[in-house]
Amino acid sequence: MRRSQPLRETEWTLRPADPAAGPRTIGVIDARVPGCVHDALIAAGIIDDPLRNANEAAARWVGETDWIYETRFTLDPSAADADRVELVCAGLDTVATVFIDDAEIGRAASAHVTHRFDLRGLASGEHALSVHFRGPLAAARAEERARGTRPVNGDWGPYAYLRKPACHFGWDWGPQLPTAGFWAAPVIETWSGARICHVRPLVRTATPEAATIDVHVDFAHATPADRRVEIRLTGPGDAVMDADALIPPDAATVCASLEVPAPALWWPAGYGDQPLYSLVVTLEGDDETLDAWTDEVGLRTVRLDTSGDESGTAFTLLVNDRPIFAQGANWIPTGLFPRADDAERAASLIAAARDAHMNMIRVWGGGRYEGHDFYRACDRAGLLVWQDFMFACATYPEEPPFPDLIEREAREQVARLARHPSVCLWCGGNENILAYRNWDGWRDALAPGQTWGRRYWLELLPRVTAEVDPSRPYWSDSPYSGEESRDPNDPDHGDRHTWDLRFDEVRQIVPRFVSEFGHQAPPALATWREAVDEPFALDGLASRRRQRAWGGNEREFVEPLERWFRCPPDHPSVHGLAQILQARS
Repeated sequence: MRRSQPLRETEWTLRPADPAAGPRTIGVIDARVPGCVHDALIAAGIIDDPLRNANEAAARWVGETDWIYETRFTLDPSAADADRVELVCAGLDTVATVFIDDAEIGRAASAHVTHRFDLRGLASGEHALSVHFRGPLAAARAEERARGTRPVNGDWGPYAYLRKPACHFGWDWGPQLPTAGFWAAPVIETWSGARICHVRPLVRTATPEAATIDVHVDFAHATPADRRVEIRLTGPGDAVMDADALIPPDAATVCASLEVPAPALWWPAGYGDQPLYSLVVTLEGDDETLDAWTDEVGLRTVRLDTSGDESGTAFTLLVNDRPIFAQGANWIPTGLFPRADDAERAASLIAAARDAHMNMIRVWGGGRYEGHDFYRACDRAGLLVWQDFMFACATYPEEPPFPDLIEREAREQVARLARHPSVCLWCGGNENILAYRNWDGWRDALAPGQTWGRRYWLELLPRVTAEVDPSRPYWSDSPYSGEESRDPNDPDHGDRHTWDLRFDEVRQIVPRFVSEFGHQAPPALATWREAVDEPFALDGLASRRRQRAWGGNEREFVEPLERWFRCPPDHPSVHGLAQILQARS
């Protein structure tokens, strides 16, 4: 049976590769894993919290510095009996070299994939583990020097060269704090024979009379042998459906189908209930269970109607063949740094979205793929998830090693998330095709023949999603109009980002699907006071320093406040009126 040994979360240390890299000499400090460099430096009193006051600029050196995490662990003697012993790192952020007892065992170049490092031959007993992270700004700039400059949004550094959350480098809603560290604690896994990699329960049909679910099980083999997979689906009323399949020695995937009579169908919020079935998959060897997997799944179908009509093409999501009017919001990371309470914060926000009568969340492409707790909360709340791949507002290189790295990421994330009934659509990313086609100077800024990412959104990602999860639609980018020849933001085709029209002007067009729109507002005063020591004022230094949107406070607040409320920027009620302004928009 596969066994996992999480490495101790609090017994880690951190140090810069160069002790003199910062504003003062830094030695070894305590660190937590999961966690990141910034949090460790804050806890040690080396930097002030960069989210408070004007501390962001003073922490810029952190992202330019190489860092070393270290710990010690004990390998159990039983590991010697296993066919495989692996150090498993999910969410290794980002460019890293991993050492055991000063011997290199592997390298990482993406925060969006799981890394497995072979520990076979390692003796039982205590060992030293160290992970050397390149400073993300330094790593991205090195790639840029080697491969050439390319357009990205804002002044946020060449983030398109790293497979890490783009928003770490800054955004119009957040600070520039590229960090390094771990989103999850590394785990030592031991297993023999074979293990389950992913389970993809893809619903083929679902009606009130019957449903068919094709359960695809992906494996890794340590030794060749005939094996068997057993599948059990238990319904809300304790109805049980079983299936099994033989696994040939060289098979990476098997599929078994389950027929479910009179299924309890899963619906988005406002359209019905969200019943969930228990799915258990076991991998059996000759005389023992080698691995097991369990989770909750929902029975529903989903498709995207893009058929033509008298004024363009539709963009209508149908669940169980019923058209859904999408009501929701875009989801950015709940924080730039890993937190112990990330799952609880996400669940609270999902519950608030449901209470606000939302039925869809778009996981935006400038952040990260969320953990299963997030998607399970959406499954239970009935919030559909539009899932972007992690590309945003940039031109991306298509030269090696990036295509292989991105295909690996896409295959893993689609297979990982396919279990969740809330996930309804795969999307290539955020404002990439739009930027290349419509943003001033972007195409001219590319060197002749320089790639920009088209291959990913229009070739690689649709191919991967069709192979790994044909049960859900794929959309090339957001916004996109369905064809390269059209303006990606055409209101009569596809989805649209409406930032070019404001307030009552948005009524001038009726897009098929608005996937982004809105207006900025200042935070609650309690939030402001927690982050900033000076009073809130539109013309204050703190407000201007934290304003990252194009046009600044003048465009976001001063002009519309004068237009709608005849309110000068120094009016005592300016904070509340600015929030009302957002509500009216």
